Amino acid sequence: MNPDRIRALLRFLMDQACQLDPDRRWAEVSLTVLDDPAITQLKGQWFDRFVTTDVITFTSPPVVKSSGWTGEILVNAPQAVREGGRRKTGVQFELALYIAHGCDHLMDQSDRTAAGRKRMRQRECEWLRLAEKAGWVRGLIGI
Repeated sequence: MNPDRIRALLRFLMDQACQLDPDRRWAEVSLTVLDDPAITQLKGQWFDRFVTTDVITFTSPPVVKSSGWTGEILVNAPQAVREGGRRKTGVQFELALYIAHGCDHLMDQSDRTAAGRKRMRQRECEWLRLAEKAGWVRGLIGI
C-alpha cells in the first residue's frame, strides 16, 4: 500500500463528494484498510449482520458548531483483490471504487434501493474517471 497515494486519492474523492452538500464541512476523514475477518466482525458488531462486505462508513456530526464532521471509511482489501480479478477492473481500480463508495456514503447517500445503487455507482464511476485522468488511481498498491 502507498499511504501517500491513498491519502491523495481520498482527498480528491472527498472534494468530489462534498459537492453533494457544500455546507457539510469535514474536520477529519480516516481510512482503514481491513481484511475479511476484521470487516465481517465489525459488520456484525455494528449492523448485526456477520457478512463480509466491501465498505463500512461511520459519520459523526460536529460536537460544537464551529467544528466539522468526522468520518471513517473501512475498506476490505482482500475483497478488492477478488472483485478486481473477477470483474477484470484490477485491484487498483476496485480499491479506489471502495474508497469512492465510502465517500459517497459519508455524504449520506444510500444504496438500499436499486435506484440508489445505480445513482451512487454512476457518480462514483464519474469521480474515478476524473481521478484516473488526474493520475490518482495508479500506484495505490505496489503491484
